[in-house]
Amino acid sequence: MAYDMLDAINNGKDSWKVKVRVIRLWDAINLNNNELISLDMILLDEHGTMIHAKLKATRLLTSCTQQKFKRLRDLKISE
Repeated sequence: MAYDMLDAINNGKDSWKVKVRVIRLWDAINLNNNELISLDMILLDEHGTMIHAKLKATRLLTSCTQQKFKRLRDLKISE
């Protein structure tokens, strides 16, 4: 199965398929009401490229943990 490398990701298309390791993971919390905004992470691909990514609270993956390889599909690029 072919995957896109992180250095190839741009806003030229709507979805990407990557295989990455989650090397850093943290919660983004709204300090006014203590609600979870997103789960933020640093992703690392097999070429050593890193990228910041976030999952909005409405799309959280409960199985997302640091140091695990993940196959992600339908990634959306936003600026």
